[in-house]
Amino acid sequence: MSDLLLDIHAMFWFFWDDPLLSSKAKASIEDPENRKFVSIASCWEASIKAGLKKLKLGAHVAPSSMRRCSRMLRFIGYSLPALRA
Repeated sequence: MSDLLLDIHAMFWFFWDDPLLSSKAKASIEDPENRKFVSIASCWEASIKAGLKKLKLGAHVAPSSMRRCSRMLRFIGYSLPALRA
């Protein structure tokens, strides 16, 4: 078992099934034995890029892919309930 910290590029390339993500990286992310983490800073980075119109969120991500990934990924930094307060 390995712990994987995905950056914003790896996360989106995985969501989009982009060929820029190596087959080794994709296999590691898909391996159920590995724990996958995403920094809350990556979500912040994505929101900034979306605000600057450098990233169109939701355009390439199928709902089934999002559900699958939400079960796979753990967020580090802050808990999401704390951000809602």
